[in-house]
Amino acid sequence: MDPPWYDVDGVMQGAVRPPDRRYPQVLFNYIHENPVKAGLEMDPAAWEFSSAAAYAGRRQSILANMEAAAEYGLVYKW
Repeated sequence: MDPPWYDVDGVMQGAVRPPDRRYPQVLFNYIHENPVKAGLEMDPAAWEFSSAAAYAGRRQSILANMEAAAEYGLVYKW
């Protein structure tokens, strides 16, 4: 395990790791699965306050940014 800070020639440097490439997909899934896990719906796309229906192709959305999701490689899996 790397220390969070280390000294290079008398200058403190931060040991910052690049983010895990899977993390955006994990968040994307987490957000869409919340209504199901909370017992509010059986299908994430059925929850009226979720963008899951837009990503599933069941509804038009002005808020869901399909292009950005595709750019990041996010895939709606339900």
